[in-house]
Amino acid sequence: MDRDAKLRRLGVLHLSLGVLVAVVVPLLYSSLVAFTGDWALVLALVAAVPQIVAGVMLLKGKRYFFPLAMIAGAISLASIPLGTVLGLYTFSVLTTPEDGGEDDLTELP
Repeated sequence: MDRDAKLRRLGVLHLSLGVLVAVVVPLLYSSLVAFTGDWALVLALVAAVPQIVAGVMLLKGKRYFFPLAMIAGAISLASIPLGTVLGLYTFSVLTTPEDGGEDDLTELP
């Protein structure tokens, strides 16, 4: 599978998780308030924004948003189990060299 296909898949996954968090958490907000207070809603919505933005920018092919995608991947690691898998997949896709080979820095002269 080529890198562009992996980036599109990664964009869809980040967008899906961000929308899921942004929609489901407010729906469950009434039950969360009893246990966690108001900060849970704010924290969930703040965590959803980088996911959605990174997903949209990866789908558009904007490579200069890779640092934001890495941040979104790090944030998603806290959402066990789906977010953890997405975070690890994000790091795997974004840290793999584009040519699929080994990095040039690892070769000895």
